[in-house]
Amino acid sequence: AEPLADSGQLTTTPVVLDGEFLAINARTEKGGSVRVELLDADGQPLAGFDSNASLPFQGDAIAHLVQWRDARLDKLPQDSVRVRFLLDRAKLYAFHVQ
Repeated sequence: AEPLADSGQLTTTPVVLDGEFLAINARTEKGGSVRVELLDADGQPLAGFDSNASLPFQGDAIAHLVQWRDARLDKLPQDSVRVRFLLDRAKLYAFHVQ
């Protein structure tokens, strides 16, 4: 398999996360991670959903449930957000809300 990129990020267009959980299909190399933050309309991280609050994902999963330290997706303060994926030696294949 080809080595994964050192790092990168992907930000979605505005989306409505209508559900309880955000799941990702992703794979990381040893020592790599995926963190997820939710942004407001101005591109600023929402309180509790910033990258520092995101529990990093490591491994290989088709439906890993993203978690933040003290925030839950079903308690989002607004309807439409942008999702930013912060990748470190990782590949993101898909995401969905459930």
